[in-house]
Amino acid sequence: MKKFYLLLLLTTLLISCSQTDQNKIKIGAILPLTGPYAVAGIDAKNAIDLALEEIGNKIQVIYEDSGGENSKAVSSFNKLVNLDNSKIVITSTSWISNTLYSQAIDSNVLQAVIASAGFTRAKEKDKAIRFTVAVKEEAQYLKDYLKKFNRIAVFYLNNDFGKFWADEIKNEFQDKVVALESRSPTDIDMKAQFAKIKDSNPDILFLGNGGGPAALDVRKAKELGINAQIVGSRPIESQEVIQEKATEGLIFSSPDYNQDHPIISKYKSKYNKEPTIFAVEAYDTIMTLAKATENCKEDTTCIYNWHLNKEYEGILGKINFDEKANAHYPFILKQVKDGKFILYE
Repeated sequence: MKKFYLLLLLTTLLISCSQTDQNKIKIGAILPLTGPYAVAGIDAKNAIDLALEEIGNKIQVIYEDSGGENSKAVSSFNKLVNLDNSKIVITSTSWISNTLYSQAIDSNVLQAVIASAGFTRAKEKDKAIRFTVAVKEEAQYLKDYLKKFNRIAVFYLNNDFGKFWADEIKNEFQDKVVALESRSPTDIDMKAQFAKIKDSNPDILFLGNGGGPAALDVRKAKELGINAQIVGSRPIESQEVIQEKATEGLIFSSPDYNQDHPIISKYKSKYNKEPTIFAVEAYDTIMTLAKATENCKEDTTCIYNWHLNKEYEGILGKINFDEKANAHYPFILKQVKDGKFILYE
């Protein structure tokens, strides 16, 4: 008799858990959890997990590792949509968000775009909510600083993110750009490119990269005798960069987010490190999606429309979504100094 009641209890619990899971909103998240850009994916996942703790059992996030590779991202997307029945998919890094853009439209999937400053909206109608400010908008915060220099060299990652930045600086400063060199994500020997940059005698070097690759680029550049001021953009803010002594003095643009937000201290306490902009952006993404799904559930059109012309208060401050669900928020300049990221003044 006892065995019967135990079996009945277990069956009841399993049915209850199954019903609870069915009631959750499923969100897929394709993040670079391994590979050269894992810092972006891991920080985003950490912040999403913290957001889920606050939200409760309303949302289930199914993680997939892109490894920073388009082919893996496509396979992950197909699994999330066809096997896991996710109608909402978060995509990270510019090249992967661009690769999955048309597929998301064709599948009637809402695409939440993070860590993708080089994201391109190629069609008139889509269901993409963009949480990363575009390169052109972010660049405005760096241009006034760059105008002080006469000889600008650009070293960028040869992908959508890097190309967007290289084109933006080239178009803005034209004849002032004395060198334009690139590398693939897997390159570790950049002697030839940096030799050309050194020969161009720049007084400033823009680095279109982030994380571990950016730390490596700075170290290699200085080892080869490039003494120009180095500047970059938002992906610079990472543990790898702060741990590399050669990055001292590096200046970069960064969202002017609320560093007193309660989630910042929670993140530090749980993960024993500072959250990066990738964490901040991912947290706000989940919190806005959670708010939208309260009434919309998994209706992707409703969720998308909820974000249109919306003002939302998050860690990123006042986020203003425009008529196409592109997020806008202010930036500042930061600097690496004494092993910390501080406000550049």
